[in-house]
Amino acid sequence: MSGPKVVRVVTREELVATCIALLRQFDRAAERWKQECERLGNLDQAEMASFQKIRESLAACLVQNRFAEIQQRVPAEIAFLSRDIQQRCDRAAEAAASALQQARQQRENAAFLARELRRQVPECETAILAMLDRIAKGASLNSDAEAILAKGFMILTDRGTTAGLTDTQRNLAKQLTPSGDRETFDDWKRARVRQQDARLISVELRLSEIEAYLGTDATTTFAIRLRAIESEPHGVSTNMRIDALILDLVTAVRALKEGAAIVIKARELADDLAATDDGLNNEAMALRVDIERLIDTKDFAGLAILMKTGRDFMSALSRRNAAAARRQSILSGLSALGYELREGMATAWAEGGRVVLRKPALPGYGLELAGPTDVTRLQVCAVAFQVDRNTARDREVETEWCGDFSKLQGLFVAKGGSITIEKALGIGETPLKLVENPGPADVLDMEPKISSAKTGYFQ
Repeated sequence: MSGPKVVRVVTREELVATCIALLRQFDRAAERWKQECERLGNLDQAEMASFQKIRESLAACLVQNRFAEIQQRVPAEIAFLSRDIQQRCDRAAEAAASALQQARQQRENAAFLARELRRQVPECETAILAMLDRIAKGASLNSDAEAILAKGFMILTDRGTTAGLTDTQRNLAKQLTPSGDRETFDDWKRARVRQQDARLISVELRLSEIEAYLGTDATTTFAIRLRAIESEPHGVSTNMRIDALILDLVTAVRALKEGAAIVIKARELADDLAATDDGLNNEAMALRVDIERLIDTKDFAGLAILMKTGRDFMSALSRRNAAAARRQSILSGLSALGYELREGMATAWAEGGRVVLRKPALPGYGLELAGPTDVTRLQVCAVAFQVDRNTARDREVETEWCGDFSKLQGLFVAKGGSITIEKALGIGETPLKLVENPGPADVLDMEPKISSAKTGYFQ
């Protein structure tokens, strides 16, 4: 049993609002995951069905007031989806880089074979030379290309030569064929791969990363620069151009990833703002329109600033709605327990930070509610309206209020909310606060006469 209390209030309404916002985040994350899987060409219908079941189970949690479970599960599910997207993109980038490297190697091998065949085998068929030339120019990069390269290699090696191989390559080939057999086409290709420029591999990896995360359109300019470098005779300027391309790619990858991340967050914020737009909230509508405009113009600097404004707006709106729900729930609960609730009381409480309620069953006494505007913490205590009263009843009134408070807690719990005591004084431990002449209205002057200079027991 206790007298004056400081309590923390959580309503079902604010928990529901929080969980609905989380479910909206999950829906967005799942939709983005689906879009990325479709873009990468690896959408799994079984996984889609699994996520649908997860969504249904989360919706059931909301209906059953299992709010804590939603708040735990949704962030974990979103984190999983984000990791899965990244892993899929990484695998796609690796596969694309491997394909780029294979295509480049095919072009280089075709150019080498065509050149050596013209030099060493003048009688070589024109058809095979034409096909090698097409491969060298990148016009025929398919499964047939390997067969054509193998044929060109056999024509060249049938002349009993290993033209173009360095001593290192010959030794490598010898190690790969310890029986002393003639070098194979695969041996020859592996030896040539060892001689690749590591910087070109780095370029291809970066290009593949951009393509995997952002699509092929983002790689066009860089791919053209790479092909131009590959087509020119190797020299000092070539090395410089490769180095410059790598630096530009590193910068571009960073900028494109940051820009993509900002756009994702901005679209989520615009969606949240749209959810609050009931046709009356002009500020939310204006913010959403401005965010979408900056997304379209790719003004990421301006977008970052506007997003802070949008987040501040959403945070303030959430706090305002939660506070209103707390005030309304407390007043409704006390009304159910016999306290008088009058029109305008919630508004007056919001504006002044304090309200006093009468209870007809306890004439001469009432209940004071006071606290910050967000009502996260609330001071509640029984008060007396008359100086000339039988103070022996004060203890009885506090005891009855204590019983009412326990009932109020039960009402909140039954609806999925809670009222938790953070601090309390014992019954009779301090005299009742005196509020003289409260008048007929239950909403008091915000500076009432009280029996102490202090405005609260715990200040």
